[in-house]
Amino acid sequence: MDTQTAAAVSGALLGLVLTAASMQLKGFGGQTAARPMFRAFFLLVSLYLLLLTVAIRRDGPALALLLDLVFATCHSLFILGVIRRSERPFPRGVIVLWGALYLAVSATAASYRVQVGLLYSASVFLLGATLLLYRRGGANLGDRGMAITAIAWSASCLFSIFGLGKPDDASPQLTLSLIFALPVVTALAVCLFLSYVLDDREDLRNQAARDALTEIHNRRYLFERAADIFSLMRRQHTPVSLIMLDVDHFKWINDRLGHATGDQALRAIARSLTQDSRLEDVVARMGGEEFAVLMPNTTLPEAMAKAERLRRGIEAIRIPGAESEHISASFGVVNGEPADRPNLETMLQRADEAMYRAKAAGRNTIAQAELGKADSGTLGQRH
Repeated sequence: MDTQTAAAVSGALLGLVLTAASMQLKGFGGQTAARPMFRAFFLLVSLYLLLLTVAIRRDGPALALLLDLVFATCHSLFILGVIRRSERPFPRGVIVLWGALYLAVSATAASYRVQVGLLYSASVFLLGATLLLYRRGGANLGDRGMAITAIAWSASCLFSIFGLGKPDDASPQLTLSLIFALPVVTALAVCLFLSYVLDDREDLRNQAARDALTEIHNRRYLFERAADIFSLMRRQHTPVSLIMLDVDHFKWINDRLGHATGDQALRAIARSLTQDSRLEDVVARMGGEEFAVLMPNTTLPEAMAKAERLRRGIEAIRIPGAESEHISASFGVVNGEPADRPNLETMLQRADEAMYRAKAAGRNTIAQAELGKADSGTLGQRH
């Protein structure tokens, strides 16, 4: 068995193994629509290399055309998978036309067939590398690994075209490409699997930190971030404020308008709170119809002003299908200074007490509290 045949057979077996392994690309992360493309890509790599072992021994126009078709399809699947994974807009029709152009040129310039194929492969993989590096939401370590591998393969193809052999003698180019294809396909698969694993890990982290209904942060995340915020407050001697709010008459909304409308109201409130908050603020759903906003480097007057903006924002919410119903919330605001040595549990307790005093005063109202002083908060103006 010569070097070319051995490389082709080894690559075909590797492609079959990777196809089987790629069936494990399941779960909830990493753009599900891209997975079938990558599975088919590995399968066609195996098929192409198996056909190549036959072509090495017995060439012919029909087999050459079949090889070119599989080659073009293989590359189209790869780049379509990358496009879907990157979530970047790229016209699919260009990929089809690109492959058709390759087939046309390859058929009309038979003596340059291998060189044309290598140039086509290099251009496709360079495009894939670019899309991976600029993936929407940011490229992870696996994406960058795939991009580097694609660039290395493109460089190998270009080197084979311009650095070796005569146009009518493609043997050196073919041998080098076959040998180099084995680690390239392996590296692509390893990096692809790593990329999906990292996506899934990030999804798990987000699921653990976010409320499923409203998609804002949850109580657990609030406590995790609070440790950093209070640590920063002590180092920089800056204040921190907390707003607690509870939707007024929420049980009545659920009972009279239905739970679906109640869920819509909670999502609308979450959006309103998020839109009127800074990046450094932590907006969280504490459970049921209670929400909290933790604000670093915020004084009590600033927190009271923000609570008023939030109150008005919630009051302006209208739920589709229930536009005549008015939504409101009662607020409790508390501020902590470095000298108070505040912690989140104490601030939540004091803000909660102020919030229920606001409810007792008639709802849709803001009340403030002071750390360490029972019932010393000043009730905000009733609206």
